[in-house]
Amino acid sequence: QTSIFNLVFSRIQFQNLYAGDYLEVFQVEYVSPLASGATRRYDFHIEDTLVQEGDTLIRVTYAPKSSMAFKSLRGTLWVHLGDYAVPHIQAVPVDKNVLVRVSVEQEYRKAENGRWFPDRLTARFPLPRIALRGDTLESYGRSTITVKDIVLDPQLHNSDFGVVDVEEVIASHKSSEKFLEQYRDSALNDKEIRTYEVIDSI
Repeated sequence: QTSIFNLVFSRIQFQNLYAGDYLEVFQVEYVSPLASGATRRYDFHIEDTLVQEGDTLIRVTYAPKSSMAFKSLRGTLWVHLGDYAVPHIQAVPVDKNVLVRVSVEQEYRKAENGRWFPDRLTARFPLPRIALRGDTLESYGRSTITVKDIVLDPQLHNSDFGVVDVEEVIASHKSSEKFLEQYRDSALNDKEIRTYEVIDSI
């Protein structure tokens, strides 16, 4: 019932994988596995090939070379064999001293103009362990951002943007289920519903 996690997750936004050599996670810049010269810093291994909706994808794992010391990531990426785009990437910082170990997953889909466009961003990070009746429960936070109602090549002006970086409207926890459902990417399953009932009653 606090908005602190909403504020934390709001700092994780989609980034263009091809726009630069770094991916930012919680305001820390890590060298992207797609950066220029990445093959000198990362080891890449082809793990599998799969066909999805008629498209061939190559699953590749990556990790920093043992001889290299830099702000690095470890994870998996999928390469679209048709145009060598990367429609799916998973990444987690390798740094052992990072304050919060966040794993980030980005998914893209091809828009009407043939270009790949951000579709979904998922971020996960561990939360403090919960001691309950002699047992210790592992917990984690998860945030999913889904891009909808895409408008290609909109006519935007500087006046369309304000000075506010993050703006949040806090909905009451008493808001109706119908009100909340319009913002959920997927319906809650029975386990999630029961979990909310238990957590809210602790």
